[in-house]
Amino acid sequence: SVLAVSDAGCSAVLLKAAVQAAYLNVLVNRQTVRDGDGTDDALAALLRMTEEDMAVCDDVYEKVLLRLKK
Repeated sequence: SVLAVSDAGCSAVLLKAAVQAAYLNVLVNRQTVRDGDGTDDALAALLRMTEEDMAVCDDVYEKVLLRLKK
């Protein structure tokens, strides 16, 4: 149904915002972690995951948008 498709698009937008907010939270709190305990590697991995997750959300949103514009 069109309503379910719209819900999927809304979910993708909200999930992307949650992913971005979580990433910002990690960045601001990284100062409380001691250097040298793998934080640089963890941050690099988190950035990759964040970018991948946001790309998936963008893809879902675009697909929903195309479907709703038909």
